[in-house]
Amino acid sequence: RYGGLIADRLVELGRVGQKTKAGFYDYSGGREGKPDPKVEELIVGVSKELGLTRREISDQEIVERCIIGMVNEGHRLLDERISAGPRDIDVVCANGYGARKRTPMHFSEQLGSKKVLEIVRQYQRQMKDVPHWVPAPGLLDLLRRGDLSRVQTVPYLGGGDGER
Repeated sequence: RYGGLIADRLVELGRVGQKTKAGFYDYSGGREGKPDPKVEELIVGVSKELGLTRREISDQEIVERCIIGMVNEGHRLLDERISAGPRDIDVVCANGYGARKRTPMHFSEQLGSKKVLEIVRQYQRQMKDVPHWVPAPGLLDLLRRGDLSRVQTVPYLGGGDGER
């Protein structure tokens, strides 16, 4: 699924941001954008065109999709030998994103590849046409090598009990 369709439609409408006083937000009152009902209508219309069911998404799901997506992509970087090792990926995230305590590959080790793969597959079932939810081959290799269990208490995916 191409995620820029809404942005494309906004550009077609001349809504390119603060300079035009309109983009995803209404900037007619200054630099601080305010939600615009016209944009909401556009989003609802595009959702219908694409056959998407709109729903509330919890804070936990947003965090989970971001972190697990980064974990899966990190395993792809390792598979393609773009990165020498998981620590290199975490250094980039720590220094580039400021994620000093919550780096994706460290998180992956804490959660364990079995749980990571379970979550990746859950999102793959929900979003069949989104390629970044295809499990990275290296993640599957970890399971084949026996990396089946790890600590399940991960504070950024819910409570301290480790359950989902």
